[in-house]
Amino acid sequence: MEVFRMGRCKDLPDGTKQWVDDESRDRFEKMTQMTTPYLQSDDAALVSVEDAFVAVMGRDRPGRVRCADKAETLRTWYGRGEGSSSSGGYHTQVQQLQQQLQDQSKKVEELCAERSRDR
Repeated sequence: MEVFRMGRCKDLPDGTKQWVDDESRDRFEKMTQMTTPYLQSDDAALVSVEDAFVAVMGRDRPGRVRCADKAETLRTWYGRGEGSSSSGGYHTQVQQLQQQLQDQSKKVEELCAERSRDR
């Protein structure tokens, strides 16, 4: 639910929230009602966050990206993968960021080792 909110709602500096559309706001409110005991009617059973999400958003569909537009497929979301013309896809960006993180981790280790030698 929180990932859904983060992708569909922006926290404004004045403390208010701005949703991308009314449908997203309504879905999040429905999920919240299902998981909050004091907002439920007496005959409703408390459900887990995952169950509330599935009840409102539906089950995962193979080849689709959850919480994205209905037309989004894995290919349109992540791009075509390595070696293709759409190298700007999310998959490639994630790989680049992972490599940068590995490089920075190596540098930190080297600096720590150098500092230990200096002592």
